[in-house]
Amino acid sequence: MLRKVALSILAGLLFSSLAAAQNINEIMRMFGGVMQNAIAQAAYSEWRKRPNSELICVDQYLRQRGSSLETIVRQGITPSDDRISSARAACIAAANNMAAVSSPTFDCSRVTYPDEQAICSNAELAQLDRDVVANYEIIRQKFGDLYARRINAPLFQARRACGSYVSCIKEL
Repeated sequence: MLRKVALSILAGLLFSSLAAAQNINEIMRMFGGVMQNAIAQAAYSEWRKRPNSELICVDQYLRQRGSSLETIVRQGITPSDDRISSARAACIAAANNMAAVSSPTFDCSRVTYPDEQAICSNAELAQLDRDVVANYEIIRQKFGDLYARRINAPLFQARRACGSYVSCIKEL
């Protein structure tokens, strides 16, 4: 009889321990979910600070590799995380190359003339500006500064006379 009571008590303790363990696991799971959500929200907040063009580029980079920006944000990966550095570096390099290709030879933040404004706002005109400057340098090196300036001055004045008319600038 004593043995049955002891076994009953032992069984009761065992089952109550298992029930408590389940509750602890549930509590840990709930706490872990809350923590993971907070980590994902912090990552999302950091990514929102990045330029939209970078977000699009990183997402495309990740999708080519079977992931996405949304997936890594849910995992709590921030822009400064080493696991994403190669994607960000590739996107930043691509953006820098695009900016260099689509900008003219002068600083668009300091333009004052309508023809310069037109060139800064038009990729084709920016490319033509780079072509003109490259050819000017070839002429200057081959025939000298004075000769290059004599050819360039009337073209430059004619471009200024075009104002902001894109077709006029293109013709020149």
